[in-house]
Amino acid sequence: HGGRVDPRIDVTTTSDDSNDSNDNGIRGVYALSSIEPGTELLFCPWKLIIGSTSIHNQMQKGDGMCTVVQRMADEIRLGEQSLWHPYLNHIELPRLAANWDSSALAELQGLSPTQDA
Repeated sequence: HGGRVDPRIDVTTTSDDSNDSNDNGIRGVYALSSIEPGTELLFCPWKLIIGSTSIHNQMQKGDGMCTVVQRMADEIRLGEQSLWHPYLNHIELPRLAANWDSSALAELQGLSPTQDA
């Protein structure tokens, strides 16, 4: 789809020194081998950015966070038909209502917007 990632980098979680089998939840980009200064490590075309239409709209706040959340919810509903399915299927989104099953959504029916669930 036009994106590129240098094969000499990886995104991973770090582990503490005392136990390499347990990660501490800190994610980062790590070099797997030497990389020359100025090397492009990642390129993502705007068409691959969920909920944003252009650098201009992003910088002028034309694409708000509600747009991003709505777009993600729409893509999650598409399931495997979504271009972003591999990504959305990989990340954890338990608080996004689009991931809730019908019984969880049913519990909210009839509550006022200010009432605790």
